[in-house]
Amino acid sequence: MSIYEHLKSTALELVRVDYPHINEDDLDRWVVKTGYGDRAPRPYESIRSLIYVYAANLLNSGLRGPNKHSFGKLASNVISNHFIKDKVISQVSLDDLARRFIEELQSSDIQLTKNGNQKYIEDLRNIQSPRKSTIKRLLLSIIGFCDLFRDSYQSSADVYHRKFLETENFSFSAINHMVRELTQFELVGVALAMNFTKDSQMPAVADGRVAIHESGLIQYLVKPDMHVIRFMLYITKRYRGSIDNLFTMKASKFNDLYTRSVPEERFSGDNGDVHLKGISQGELLCINDMYTLCAGESIPPVFLDRIIYLIGSGAFDSRKRLSTRQLDRYRSALSGIHEQYFEIEM
Repeated sequence: MSIYEHLKSTALELVRVDYPHINEDDLDRWVVKTGYGDRAPRPYESIRSLIYVYAANLLNSGLRGPNKHSFGKLASNVISNHFIKDKVISQVSLDDLARRFIEELQSSDIQLTKNGNQKYIEDLRNIQSPRKSTIKRLLLSIIGFCDLFRDSYQSSADVYHRKFLETENFSFSAINHMVRELTQFELVGVALAMNFTKDSQMPAVADGRVAIHESGLIQYLVKPDMHVIRFMLYITKRYRGSIDNLFTMKASKFNDLYTRSVPEERFSGDNGDVHLKGISQGELLCINDMYTLCAGESIPPVFLDRIIYLIGSGAFDSRKRLSTRQLDRYRSALSGIHEQYFEIEM
């Protein structure tokens, strides 16, 4: 049994505590399909859906702000209805975008918070204030994204999608290029860049448009969130303390620990492509470690990403979390993993 198979088996056991009827095939379907394209169908070919996924993802990193789904709908409505003509995204100014956002909020049923929209409408009216409010940062990021798509991808979600499919031979530099392209925008870091591309491109696999093993770069789109980083710190032996201490470690320490620690030998190869000036090295190293592990076990890295996310978050069903305590899920997945699985060649 490989490390991935162990994690997958653990995930299935944890899910069965609450859903006894779930089998391995059901879990495989969850890994590929659940959560992709639910609110924005076919973002790999629809620019409207792609903008929704981008805007909603901006609020997927713990940023305090409007409801991400409402904001995604607001942004996609405004850009699609007012800034796309003849399938081309026009130049978007901050003032024009703020004005259109206000109009949409006043004429639609979109609610950015449970308490209404007034706070954000006021911030939109004061968009030229020197203070960088949350809504201003969100709009600046959307403007940058629109400029990128107009200038580099012909305002086409399909052209962007083909970039991932046409990369036949994987290289970390291709991932670096994608990360660098997106992290130039307000609020976007490595994790959010990877999550946006995963959420926008994996629906093509979920919809059956492309098989995962024929999906080019799509199968490599993994998000180094706090669960993934914790798991990979432990699996690679970059962290050698207890599972309980790792579980309680503040996320602010992850990058420093990842960049300064010495991993287990098989993860110690120096990939020069991992080092990007101005980018979180810890997150890139984590991604590279996932690729190293998955190459040895012949699985798509996105499968590892999804299984770790399931164990860490407990979000098998979006309506409620698994009943097993989060710390106990960590313990079940990681206890003994070094002794049992590190003799496997990668």
